[in-house]
Amino acid sequence: MGAAYVALGLRRRTPAPLLTEGIGGVAVVFGAFTTAGDWQGVGLVFAVTTAFGLLALAAVPGPARDRVDQLVLTVLGAVALAGAVPAALGYYSRDAGLATGLVTWAVGAGLVLVGARRLVRVPLVVEGSAAPRSSAGRRSPARR
Repeated sequence: MGAAYVALGLRRRTPAPLLTEGIGGVAVVFGAFTTAGDWQGVGLVFAVTTAFGLLALAAVPGPARDRVDQLVLTVLGAVALAGAVPAALGYYSRDAGLATGLVTWAVGAGLVLVGARRLVRVPLVVEGSAAPRSSAGRRSPARR
């Protein structure tokens, strides 16, 4: 139901699309964390996937056309990710430390690749590496 509200808000099918989108995003995140509380193994994967889904809607050109839509989805996705990732890593590292490390590395490498190929709106955020800065705090000419 929350995903339907997010879609309705993004498509401007309601009188207050940002409110609809925000409530839908909160509902999706709440549902994912409720699932994680009941079925920890599957629920934590679902929570991480939900958070990445919200962030993908904000980052990939197309679905969230307005800056405000991107902001709403980014905030909800980031908060969900901040809660879901440590719990998932802690849960899975007990029995599958190597697999957890490899998956974490693969996700990081994938994000750097997506950022380097400029497939998202703000590649620097996805890459996770700061551009070299001059002493004035601006980007150096080499990275512009």
